[in-house]
Parts: sequence; C-alpha cells; structure tokens
Amino acid sequence: MPKRMKRPRMSGKKASRKMDVAYDNLLDLISLQLNEGDYAGAQRTCERLLASESLPRRKRGAACRYLGHALALGGDFAAAYAAYSDSLLYVPERADVWINRGQVSSQLGNVESVAEDLVEARRLADDTDLADLVQAWLRRYDGESAEEKSAQLDLLLL
Repeated sequence: MPKRMKRPRMSGKKASRKMDVAYDNLLDLISLQLNEGDYAGAQRTCERLLASESLPRRKRGAACRYLGHALALGGDFAAAYAAYSDSLLYVPERADVWINRGQVSSQLGNVESVAEDLVEARRLADDTDLADLVQAWLRRYDGESAEEKSAQLDLLLL
C-alpha cells in the first residue's frame, strides 16, 4: 500500500489571501446573479457567504448590501430594509447603502426614514455622487409622482 503523502500547509498569509479570493468570487457570483435576475439565487449565495464567521468586515457589509438588493428586487422590502441596516453596521460610510435603504423605506411608506437616510447620504457623498444616487431614486416614480418626490427631495436636501 502506497504511503500517504502529506500536504504542505499553507502559511497564514497565503490561506488568508486564498479566502479573500474565494469571498471575492462569491461576491462576483452574487453580482452576476442579480444582473441576470436570479434574485433567489443571489439571496442563497449571500446567506451562504454571511454564514462564514471569518468573513472580513467590509466583505460582510458588501454581502449584506447585495442581500438587500436581492430582497428588494424580489419585493421583500421589510427584509431588504433589515439587510441594508445590517450593511450599514459594517460600512456606514457608503452613501449608496443609505440611498438604497431610503428606497425600500419609501416602498414601506416610511417617509421619515427616507428623509433621514437621504440626509445621511448627502453628508457622506460628494455632490455629483449624491445627484446620481438621488436621480436613480427618483426614476422609480413617473408622472406627477416623480415631480412630487422631486419637490420633497429638493426641500429635504437644502
């Protein structure tokens, strides 16, 4: 019977780099699933990634953000709000997450939360970024509804 060969052990840095690449690959997969409209698949992949205790803080924030996207696009706005809130625990400096949470707040009818989230996004983002994010938020509305929302946001962001 042949002798069993010992596998060389990876150094801590090499193992850590390998895990970082694996996490990045899963985040890329989630992005692809979202782009292809596979929201349930993206949700499962996010949950799988978030189950890892060794997931670094920033990647955990990204996974929570993607989970929020998957849930919101799937129509579960309450769960999306919770996922975006979790993301903000890890990456509170991300203006786009504040905007996303504001979007789902609007779907839930929580105007006060929308206002708070937009004010925080404004504080964090430079004017160009904020304008793009707010414009994306406004695209969800059409006709009079968009004008009303625009007027409210103008007052809010003064």
